[in-house]
Amino acid sequence: AEHLIGISSLVSEGSNDVYNSAYLINHQGNILSRYDKETLLSLLETPYLSKNIRIPFLLENAYGSFKYGSNNAPLKSENGDLGVLICNETSTAYEAMKSVNHGAKLLINLSNDTWFENTHFINWHFHVCRLRAVETGKDMIINSNRGIGGIIRGDGKIEVQQTSNKPICIKGTVKFREHTSLYSKLGDWVIYLGMIVLIFIFFRKTENSAKAKV
Repeated sequence: AEHLIGISSLVSEGSNDVYNSAYLINHQGNILSRYDKETLLSLLETPYLSKNIRIPFLLENAYGSFKYGSNNAPLKSENGDLGVLICNETSTAYEAMKSVNHGAKLLINLSNDTWFENTHFINWHFHVCRLRAVETGKDMIINSNRGIGGIIRGDGKIEVQQTSNKPICIKGTVKFREHTSLYSKLGDWVIYLGMIVLIFIFFRKTENSAKAKV
């Protein structure tokens, strides 16, 4: 089995700055590839007001500054290319679309939802992952610490959905899907085009109605 694990990575030797990373490790213990988070979580992973003002457990002398990753290529699994989304990177369509357009055939979300335990955010986070799956047409595996974990199909069907405050094993099947959705290729232009078509239809109907009255 291959293992995907989230852990901080030093930006460079001797530096106190880190990336929020995900490592893909094979059954022999070899690192196959790594992804560094590109969309940092505001206020928690990014400095604000001043470099020295931070959330208590992210003080400068503990972790240093989190840096933006730039290696947006999918992770090279022995079974196929994986698109990794860390935590809040599922909140918008951008990261999932970019990963798919770079060749990802399966999406995986790693997140720590302990911050928001016993709030509605837990459900929201799971269902925005469902949106990302439908938008890209790719299956998605969700591994959420004290949140909702599971498997969502590329058509939005939820195959597995489980919540637990203890480590659990979720069983299910996923597919490395070759098909790339139109939305992944065009993004929000699909929505804009739909709006233009609706406006055109509205004015045509209004014009035809006015002619009929005359």
